[in-house]
Amino acid sequence: MQGNYDFDCTDEASGKQLAIEITNLTEETIEQIDKALWHLLVQVRDEASGRLPGTFTLEIDVPKQPLPLKQGGKKLLKEALNDCLCKRAPKLKIKQEVDLTPQIDRWMRRISPEAFKAPSLGLKKFDDEGSHLVIESWRGAPKMKLEGKDFERFQEQVRHKNGQLSQAEGRETFLIIVAEGSIWADASTIGDAFKRLDSPDYCHIDHVYRIEGSSIERIPLPQNSFADQE
Repeated sequence: MQGNYDFDCTDEASGKQLAIEITNLTEETIEQIDKALWHLLVQVRDEASGRLPGTFTLEIDVPKQPLPLKQGGKKLLKEALNDCLCKRAPKLKIKQEVDLTPQIDRWMRRISPEAFKAPSLGLKKFDDEGSHLVIESWRGAPKMKLEGKDFERFQEQVRHKNGQLSQAEGRETFLIIVAEGSIWADASTIGDAFKRLDSPDYCHIDHVYRIEGSSIERIPLPQNSFADQE
């Protein structure tokens, strides 16, 4: 019977039983910011697609602090973004891009002088064909170190996942770290962070992998017998 972990699998080649836990390094409050903005941007995307002269990407640098996206703020940002898309998109050629942030800020402050500062938004034309808006988001470059609160949160996550995998009952255990959200630490950074943990923090974890898009990297664990066999 499966324990309190994400997936209970069987390796078809070897017949081994596997237990898998999946996580990322993103702070929960940041995830909530992403969800609120994403919901608004999806509405803009759906309304713009079919009206744009080609295929475009809307790139947003997700802020680290929540925007006041209650009804009034949400409506204001949405109207400003729609207006800027309609005016700027027809002027772009393929591979051209424009920073929409100053224009959106001016638009919102003209309507409401006390409006919040808009997040960083860029528009890029990808193709003359179709009529689509694709949303892309980022939050800066991957942090090269997990320090302070970031390391403490990482340690808490590993301890929690280790506790869940302790119920794997002899299965080979895997922790999968998905690169998304506010902390895109690379494999080397995560490996160094494991070296700073106490072995009881991850004693029930046999393998760790980092996934970013289609890229999969194994993160060797300190004094890991399974890793030594690979």
